[in-house]
Amino acid sequence: MTHLGSIILIAVYAVLAIALLYRVCFLYKKIKSAYKTPHPTHSPIYDDGVGVFFSHTIAGVLHTVLVLAFITMTAHSISSLLGIENELWDIIASVWAVGAIIAAMIFIMRRCFIRPMRFSTLSPSQRLDAYTILLLEIVSGATLIASIYGLQGFDTAHYITLASFAVYITYSKHLHIITAWIYRYLNRGRGVYDMERVSGVCAMMDMMEGKAASIDASTTTMGASNANELSRLDVLGVFSCTQCGRCVELCPPYLVGEEFSPMEITTRIRYSIEKGVNFYPDALDDNFISMCISCGACRAACPVGINPMKLLWEVKRYAHLEKGYMPSSYHTASQSTQNSSYPLPTYLDKR
Repeated sequence: MTHLGSIILIAVYAVLAIALLYRVCFLYKKIKSAYKTPHPTHSPIYDDGVGVFFSHTIAGVLHTVLVLAFITMTAHSISSLLGIENELWDIIASVWAVGAIIAAMIFIMRRCFIRPMRFSTLSPSQRLDAYTILLLEIVSGATLIASIYGLQGFDTAHYITLASFAVYITYSKHLHIITAWIYRYLNRGRGVYDMERVSGVCAMMDMMEGKAASIDASTTTMGASNANELSRLDVLGVFSCTQCGRCVELCPPYLVGEEFSPMEITTRIRYSIEKGVNFYPDALDDNFISMCISCGACRAACPVGINPMKLLWEVKRYAHLEKGYMPSSYHTASQSTQNSSYPLPTYLDKR
């Protein structure tokens, strides 16, 4: 390699390293800025994330192969850079690289020809992201195999591909490759209907009704308008969403044709956190937050254990209790109840 080529290569490595460091610091600050997640107050409703994950057997096995292959290829590349070389280790890494290539190609063919319903729920940008990560897996596996078997220049190509992969996933939904494991472990004690912020709502109501003279200012927030007002675990959960679509398959509003899905909740909240804008009304408007029926099906369907319903409740409490938003149907029901003790409109409401 020429002197100029060496300089260019070093520059590429430096740019990728700086980009990765920047994103790691950015994500850490966003999670750190949220309030500390309190311990659960009761035992969670039982759920089996592993069972849910492998309920779609083919997808579950292929995803597992891709994740383990990525981890193995990364470990092999780091060991090679440190001068640790072993023939058995090369064979193991090569096998996983081949597995990654095969799994990625099966995914691409399934999505192009079979078109699973869950994949059809993704937006065009989300589909592009899904294909991009699969192509990166294929290129990573191919360049690793080529470098192990001595093809000149492919070791450099493999290192650059892996470094680009690492930077890319911090912007992608595939950040779950790293965060989902952590979130799943930390979230193991929380139930489907754990609502940490309800105590703040009760405290504010007590003060408004004269039952308490004053309360701690830290408890006056009754909902969430930005990442600072979510718990750290909730923010981590937003960045752990796999966008697998399992929650969408069971969501009643989505199934009857509404422009709403639990996956869209985490997607929009993540967008808000990334762009530094408020959840309500910038990302989740009045119409969107009113569609959830709070059935909890999304939480039961999630293999990672994310609770989109809880996230939306945080935003709804902010919209209702702090911003005063109320759907027109609520006013109608309230007026009808006052007139006739019945929430649906009757002839009494026409007087």
